[in-house]
Amino acid sequence: MQTLTDRRNYFQETARRFAQYWIEYIEINQTAYDRLGLDENHIWSAMQIASEQEMRQTFIRGSRAMHSYLLVKGEYETDKRNLQKALQAIDINGTHNEEMTILYCLAGISERLGEYDQAEAYAHRGLLLATNWQHSRGKVDFWEVVSGVAIRRGDYDRAESLIRQALPVARELGDLARLLAVLQNLAVVVSKRNAIEAVPIYQEGLEAARQLGDQSKIIQFLSNLGSNAFHRGEFSQADAYFEEALHTAREISHRERICTLTQNLGAMALRRGELDVAEQKLLEAEKIAREIGEQDRLSYILHNLGVLESQRGRFEAADTYLNEALAIVRGMGQRHRVAAVLSVMGTSTRERFDHACAEKLLSESLDLSRQLNDVWMIVSVSVELGHLYLQMEQLDVASVNYDRVISLTKQHPIKDQTAEAHFGLAQIALAQGDKTDAIRLAQESLTALEAMKHRKTNEVANWLERLMNVENSAA
Repeated sequence: MQTLTDRRNYFQETARRFAQYWIEYIEINQTAYDRLGLDENHIWSAMQIASEQEMRQTFIRGSRAMHSYLLVKGEYETDKRNLQKALQAIDINGTHNEEMTILYCLAGISERLGEYDQAEAYAHRGLLLATNWQHSRGKVDFWEVVSGVAIRRGDYDRAESLIRQALPVARELGDLARLLAVLQNLAVVVSKRNAIEAVPIYQEGLEAARQLGDQSKIIQFLSNLGSNAFHRGEFSQADAYFEEALHTAREISHRERICTLTQNLGAMALRRGELDVAEQKLLEAEKIAREIGEQDRLSYILHNLGVLESQRGRFEAADTYLNEALAIVRGMGQRHRVAAVLSVMGTSTRERFDHACAEKLLSESLDLSRQLNDVWMIVSVSVELGHLYLQMEQLDVASVNYDRVISLTKQHPIKDQTAEAHFGLAQIALAQGDKTDAIRLAQESLTALEAMKHRKTNEVANWLERLMNVENSAA
C-alpha cells in the first residue's frame, strides 16, 4: 500500500522527469522559435520545477538554451532574471565554462537594456576567467562585448584597440560565429571614420553569416549594409537591404530586428518626405520597442518622430519626443546619440526662428561630435549650422560650415548632406550677386537630390526654376 511519502516521491520524480524532458527539448530546438512559442507553457513549467526542486544543472542548461529565444521575442527582463538565477546556481555547483557562458549572456542582455556599467562588470569577470583558464574563445567573446559597450559610449579608440586584439584570435580559431561578432564591431568603428571602408567588412560578415546559415546574423549584416548605404545617401540601395532583412526577420518572428528594420524604413521615408508612410512605420516600431523594453532602439525612434513632427510644424509634439529621447541617451551615457538628438533639437528650434537657442544646441552637438571624431555627425551638424547662419544672414559663417561639409565629404561620401551644402552655397552665391555660380551649385544639388528622391528635391527645383526665369527675363 502506498504511503503519503511514496506518493510525494512519485510526484516529485515525475515532475523532475518532466523538467528534464522539456529542458532537453529546448536545447534541441533553440532556434526553432515558432515551435518553442507553441510549447512555451510546458517550458516555463519545466523551468519553475527545476528552480523549485533545486535542479541546478537543469536550470542552468534551460536558462542558457532559452537565451536566444527570449532575445528574439524581446523578453529582456525575463531573460535577465533567468540568467541571474543561473549564475547563482553556478556559484554553488557549476563549471568555469558554464560561468563564462552565462556571464557572456548577462553582459549582452545588460548592454541591450542600456545598463552599460553592469554589462562591463559581467564582461570583465568573464574575461578574467577566460584569461586564467587560457580560453581563447572566451577571450574573444568578452573582448567583443567590452568593445561593443565602448562603441555605445562613443569611445571608439578603446573599442578599436579591443577589436584588434580579438580579430586575429577569432580568425585563428576558424570560428565563424565569433568572427561575425568581431567583424560587426570593427565595421561600426571603421564607419565612424569612413563609411565606404566599412562596406567590405560588412560584406565579409554577410558572406560568413550565409555560410553559417544563421538567419539572425544574416539579418544583422543586411541591416548594417542598409544603414551604411543610408548614411552615404544611397537610399535605393539601403531600401533593398532593409526590405530583404525585414522579410527574413518576419520569417523567424524576430521582434527586435522587426522593430529596428521598421524604424529604419520609417527613417528612409522621412528623408524622402513621405511623412504619412514614415509616421505609420515609426509608430509601429515605437509600439514594439516599448513592449520589449528596448530603450536604445526607442531613442532612435523618438528621435525620428521628433524630426517628423518638426517637419509638420507640430513643435510641441516634437519637443515631447526629443526630450524623452535625450533623457534616454543621457541616462545610457551614449555621447554619440546625445550629439545626434541635440542636432535635431537645434534644427527644430531653428525652424521656429529661435536662433540663439538653435546656435547653442547645434554648437554643443558639433563639439561633442568632434570629440568623438564622428565624421558623419560633424557633416550633419555642419549642414544645420550652415542653414542657421544662412537664415541669420551671416553669410561668411554659413559658408565656412558648408565648405567644411564639402571638404569632409570628398573623403567620406555622404550624398544628401553634400547636396544640401551645395544648395546652401548656391543661395550664398546669389546673395553675393554671382548668379552663374548659384545656378551651377543648385543644379549639382538638384541632380543628386533627384537621384535619391530626397524630400528637398522640390524646394531646390522650384528655387532654381525661379532663378532661371529671372535670368531668362533679364536676357
